[in-house]
Amino acid sequence: MTHFSSPSFCGLPLYGLAEIIKQIKGASSLFVNDTLQPAVHFKWQGGYSALTVSRWDLAKVINYVRNQKEHHARGSIKQQLEYGWDNDDQQAGD
Repeated sequence: MTHFSSPSFCGLPLYGLAEIIKQIKGASSLFVNDTLQPAVHFKWQGGYSALTVSRWDLAKVINYVRNQKEHHARGSIKQQLEYGWDNDDQQAGD
């Protein structure tokens, strides 16, 4: 009998962030193209970004995501990523 051992935490396998993102992007691309069948083939951009968030800033992040279309329309997303929440509380709290 062959036994495969992988790193785990509390019995759950551990995966690196890159592998998790790869799986999410692959599965969602397959779903969009096979199930939704858009007129133009859907493909994710090549890279991704990941940020950590403290529990104290979670409400600000949720509010930002809820208003993401407005932030993109204003072009304020780069400023938020470059300077962080502390220096941009007014826009982050919109």
